[in-house]
Amino acid sequence: MDSRLLPAHDNELGYSEQQLVGILGDRMADFREHMIMKTYANGESGPVYYPSDVHRYVEHMLPPESAPLSRGQVAALFSVRDESSS
Repeated sequence: MDSRLLPAHDNELGYSEQQLVGILGDRMADFREHMIMKTYANGESGPVYYPSDVHRYVEHMLPPESAPLSRGQVAALFSVRDESSS
């Protein structure tokens, strides 16, 4: 997923736990596991995760939003030949 699509963080230090639950939904447990042994801040209402860690997780751990190619689209990619090499 493109991390540029994330909303601005709601805390001066980063993303609050509450905000990330709203963004990540059922993937929050996976994010917490990803954050084991990483640093984060303790805000007034709980953990605050640094934007760099959130963006890295979104970029590398979440699948892209694009639809998979159909068999026909894949076949078309492999059937295209360079006319100049013939």
